[in-house]
Amino acid sequence: MSLGQSINVQKQVHAHRNSFVPRVFTVTGKTRETVDTVTIKAHSGDGGVQLEVHPGQFNMLYVHGIGEIPVSISAVGSDGALIHTVRRVGPVSKALGSLRIGESFGVRGPYGTHWPLESLHGRSVMVLAGGLGLAPLRPAIHHLLKFRDEFGDVGIYCGARSPADRIFASEFARWQKAKPRTNGAKSNEVRVTVDRVPDHVKAAWQGEIGVVTSLLPRSLPDPGNAAALICGPEVMMRHAVQDLLQLGIAKEHIYLSLERNMKCAVGLCGHCQLSRYFVCRDGPVFSLDRVERLLTVKEL
Repeated sequence: MSLGQSINVQKQVHAHRNSFVPRVFTVTGKTRETVDTVTIKAHSGDGGVQLEVHPGQFNMLYVHGIGEIPVSISAVGSDGALIHTVRRVGPVSKALGSLRIGESFGVRGPYGTHWPLESLHGRSVMVLAGGLGLAPLRPAIHHLLKFRDEFGDVGIYCGARSPADRIFASEFARWQKAKPRTNGAKSNEVRVTVDRVPDHVKAAWQGEIGVVTSLLPRSLPDPGNAAALICGPEVMMRHAVQDLLQLGIAKEHIYLSLERNMKCAVGLCGHCQLSRYFVCRDGPVFSLDRVERLLTVKEL
């Protein structure tokens, strides 16, 4: 092999590992969640190599000629499919939501920290989701229910603007029914609330009305053995944190997924800087004891 050939091979290997080089994925399925939100299932275009993904991580999704945005991974298929849930609010997200079956887009990632589920074995776990915040929590819910015997009681509390704004609504009943194989004393609680219910659906609505924190239990039998995973609007997370602390859950066992304007996804550009942290690299999942003070600083 000549020197020139050696350099070319090295460049190809480097490019394959380069965090700035998107991989091509092809849309193989779409599910409309709400009027402005769609879940996209996609497979790799480079031989089906599966990415190593952990619940809570995100990818940078790129649409040619328009740009890229960070999107949480809302599931991984058993066949290696990447699944993202996108709300159409800007040029890139609208373009992603408009992709048809067979069309392609670029994927960089996965990036960021993840929900520390392995370290929570033996604990009861509460999951609090507000709006689209359920998307990055969904893989954690799937893990909790798949390995149900490894955890204590599981509470899943979801909030949305209205019944029509709920995402993954068809899965709620299945989450409720998932039971551990060996310990019938453990339970699942799945509760849903909305901010408002339009008059034309009030008769059919069987959920609750109010903020998601109103769904939390008033007390816990063993708060020292409980943990919480939270994602949603920051105002919702701040209130949830206070309620969870009052229940007696330790700060180091309360985890939040933060959202910031991520561009490079590897901690270089500074767009997502949060005091001394870069959310793309040091997050998006943080324990409360690391970021509690930062959540109270206005416009940080």
